[in-house]
Amino acid sequence: MKRLMIALALCVSANVSAAVYKCEDKYGRVTFSQVPCAVDAEKIEVREVSAIKSDLDVQAINQRAQERVEAAEQARAARARAALEERRHQDNIKAQKEIAEAQREQARALRAIPRW
Repeated sequence: MKRLMIALALCVSANVSAAVYKCEDKYGRVTFSQVPCAVDAEKIEVREVSAIKSDLDVQAINQRAQERVEAAEQARAARARAALEERRHQDNIKAQKEIAEAQREQARALRAIPRW
């Protein structure tokens, strides 16, 4: 019920127009008022701007938001893949260094064996 009342209030406020009067004083200054300031005040109809978006506007906004979310998810996934590749690369370098050190130790051990 509360939602219905809010929706009705928004619909009514979307179509409200206000009267504004344009007045010019003896010095030529122009003022605008909600009440007539003189007998010769010019009445101007002003429509209030509605904050309600059309369904197409809402759909377009939702579509752009969804695209931004998807782009952010793709960027996050790309960063995660890059971080994983970097870890693998660093692990590979570490393994190669360990292999090289083991080969050097093996060569030293072979040189230390007495030859008969």
